[in-house]
Amino acid sequence: MGSSFRRNGAGRQAASRTRRALLALGAGGLLGAQAPAPGLAAAREALESARAMLCGDCDNDIEAEGVNRPMRRAVAAENWMARAEEALEPLASSAPASAARAAMARAREALEGLDEAAAISALEEASAALR
Repeated sequence: MGSSFRRNGAGRQAASRTRRALLALGAGGLLGAQAPAPGLAAAREALESARAMLCGDCDNDIEAEGVNRPMRRAVAAENWMARAEEALEPLASSAPASAARAAMARAREALEGLDEAAAISALEEASAALR
């Protein structure tokens, strides 16, 4: 007779959760991925990745699963927004970079309150400013 751990498949579930958590937290930096090259395109890609981390329709994650998934998504999005800031650094005085930074500040405020829908809107605005 096998252990209940194996019988319930908990080992596979834990490994799967770990993989998903690493992907959700932007583990590319941890696994040796290079930071994007400076420029508007790199910043836009990072902002689009930040937006992809968020889920505006997932309000009941904490109650349904007992895990603070909105916080995980907010941390992952913040990681991508930091990459966008780094890419915009050489272009600090340009109008698109200034508009994107203002929208990113609104996205950060929304993420602090775990308002993913507002953060998504602000990130889309920031990405549009860089086109």
